Amino acid sequence: MSKRIGLAFVIVILMTVAIMQNPEDANFKLILFSAQLPKLVVMTAMAAGGFITGILVMLRKSRTNSSTYENYNDTRSNEHSSNTLSDEDRDYISEP
Repeated sequence: MSKRIGLAFVIVILMTVAIMQNPEDANFKLILFSAQLPKLVVMTAMAAGGFITGILVMLRKSRTNSSTYENYNDTRSNEHSSNTLSDEDRDYISEP
């Protein structure tokens, strides 16, 4: 098991314990919204929001990196097209 997977596993266990130990109601305010909700619901929603944010950031990074790689390959293939051989090289290759 890699270190990253082990760390994720530990974080999930700790979040689960913290969420399950806080079932009582609490007052929560968010800008103009105010409600009395169980801490379990709020903490679960915050954990889910953090997970979704992490996925979106990861997808954005991978899309940026892959497009940069594709652009790099496109420019290199244009630089090294078949027309870059000199006449001397063509003659050398075509000799039997």
